[in-house]
Amino acid sequence: IGRDGCMVISKLLQKEDSSLRVLSLNSTSMGDDEAEILASSLQHNTKLTDLSLLDNQFRVKGCMAFLKLLNDISSIDRTYNSNHSLTSLDLPRSIDSFSCGLKKHIDFVRRINEEQEGNAEAAGRAKVIETILNSRKRMYLSRLQGIANSYGRVSTEVDPVLLPNVLALVGGKHGQSEMYLMLVATIPDLASTMNKNDVLKQEVAENAWTAAVEFGAGDKSRRKTIKKNLASIMKKKDVLKQEVAENVPTAANEFGAGDKSRRK
Repeated sequence: IGRDGCMVISKLLQKEDSSLRVLSLNSTSMGDDEAEILASSLQHNTKLTDLSLLDNQFRVKGCMAFLKLLNDISSIDRTYNSNHSLTSLDLPRSIDSFSCGLKKHIDFVRRINEEQEGNAEAAGRAKVIETILNSRKRMYLSRLQGIANSYGRVSTEVDPVLLPNVLALVGGKHGQSEMYLMLVATIPDLASTMNKNDVLKQEVAENAWTAAVEFGAGDKSRRKTIKKNLASIMKKKDVLKQEVAENVPTAANEFGAGDKSRRK
């Protein structure tokens, strides 16, 4: 069909009212460029479930485009919002070990789509847990997609208050060694969360003295404003205290089972 034919099909697939569910483009002499065009057109398509591209000419570059379509590893948000609709994807036969390994990863995330068919949120969560929060898979996929790989990068996308829950999830799903790697990378963020309480205490102490002085000298409306500001500060302190109490112990308990040298 050539590049022009592939462009026509891609435009049809990008239409919001596209209802096509099955598409077979076997033996159409599709190369890497055409494969990239087709994969890009399916980024926001939620209708197409079956795509067959057997006996075509594209290899690693074209397959990479479909891997990124199904599991964009560049961020948690992009992984979560990857294509979760394709449940059947047939690619050209691989002729080298690298392409075979690449297709295994493509098939892995395709199976997540299949298992969570009709539930995009569940598919997105599963892909984040299985790839973003798994250091080995994330390292391999990041290298393939040219993305910087580190738990530090991942942790910057997570609300620090939620980090203990994420650590517990990693430990339960991928084991303590995996949780240890993430814990080391996220300690600064956890410490920052804990320190917020001390910062608020100091803020309350400083403002309380200022307010006490101004409260006696100010008029009625000014005293009312001061009271309101102090109440707001105390409320922030109570909310943070509750968040820390609910979230911090989980990771510590999970980590406690490790050996002494690893905990140190």
